[in-house]
Amino acid sequence: MKICVVGLWHLGLVTSVCLAQKKHKVIATDFDKKLLTNVLEGQYKLIENDLQVNLDKYRKNNFIKIVKNINSFINSADYIWVNYDTPVNNKDIGDDSFIINKIIKVISLLKKKSNIIISSQLPIGSIKKIEKISKINHNFICIPENLKIGEGIKSFNNQIRIIVGIRKNFLKKKIQILLKDFTKEIVFMKIESAEMTKHALNAYLGLNITFANEIASLCDFYGASYSEVEKALKKERRISKYAYLSAGSSYSGGTIGRDINYLKKINNNFYKNLHVIQSITKSNNENKLWPLNKIKEKFNKFEGLKISLWGLTYKENSNVLRRSLALEISEKLLKHNVKLNAYDPLIKKLPNKIATKIKLYDKPIDTLIDSNIVIIFTNSHHIRNLKNKNFKKIFKKIYIYDQNNFLNTNNFSSNIRHFTLGNN
Repeated sequence: MKICVVGLWHLGLVTSVCLAQKKHKVIATDFDKKLLTNVLEGQYKLIENDLQVNLDKYRKNNFIKIVKNINSFINSADYIWVNYDTPVNNKDIGDDSFIINKIIKVISLLKKKSNIIISSQLPIGSIKKIEKISKINHNFICIPENLKIGEGIKSFNNQIRIIVGIRKNFLKKKIQILLKDFTKEIVFMKIESAEMTKHALNAYLGLNITFANEIASLCDFYGASYSEVEKALKKERRISKYAYLSAGSSYSGGTIGRDINYLKKINNNFYKNLHVIQSITKSNNENKLWPLNKIKEKFNKFEGLKISLWGLTYKENSNVLRRSLALEISEKLLKHNVKLNAYDPLIKKLPNKIATKIKLYDKPIDTLIDSNIVIIFTNSHHIRNLKNKNFKKIFKKIYIYDQNNFLNTNNFSSNIRHFTLGNN
């Protein structure tokens, strides 16, 4: 099939590569000319496993063409696939107008009825609004994005199921041909149901995270072990071993928070209060302060402390710093004039606004030269595989605040104090 992909950041680039791997012809573009030029020259700053090597490969054999103007291609495409990543601000509010304006621009280029897939995240009811704006009765298809940052290609190619929202049943066979190589199960539903499914999924994951963290906090207080409680919960058939119940860091990065905020916005127009949805963000924000609360509990104040941050990005295997919990915590610490050292295997240079405030090191242990407090934010193997011998030259007492229990300290020396959520 010939597919026109619009939007070339994480979602669009991964989608383009995966479609090309299955021998679909991809014409890709972005209305952001600067970003488009960077992608054409391989100068974009997105780290994603196997992305660039596959992009180069399929551009070379012409399965992917990245073009500055899609006018001559878009009307002959079997599908136009809108894949802009929805911008999210520091309060987890999605910029819906940014995406809708891009979709309207796509529609303005179409001269005939077309199949338009929308994977960009928008609040429920958005596609219906776009349909009313369109002068041509296009076939809109909602396929909510479900990628894992750092493993985008792997997660796109091995989806347990793909949710597809459609208006007309005749599209089912065509879409099954398009998606059959990416999943064994395609779940068709109304467009509004597909939009709501994405909101509900992320809200449910957010609810699970906050529930687990609140129970783990109670375990801390009463001397129980949350890891034992979690194991017992997952033995319950009504919960299952796959339940999202690990205690640790709050959700961050904007994706879960964005969908919860979409639902909270809906609450303003609803006839009753959505008490559970409303409480998730409050609980999550309180849990973000766990490392700060534990440090203050021990040292009474932050002023004068020297603290090392291990992990800076939103998620391991990615260089995305946007809305990362580590940077959010660092901003709070810097207000107390704390001296910060940092290590992240994928970050070699910090953004200008924090480069003078945080000292970046090439090795995690090196951050302890003039610091004895560590906060761990990543499950990177560079940190996970640290052994007692790595610390042998450090004779001072070290306090490690490892909310997710990423670091295995079972055999570490007595000068290392290791704190985790729910297991102290």
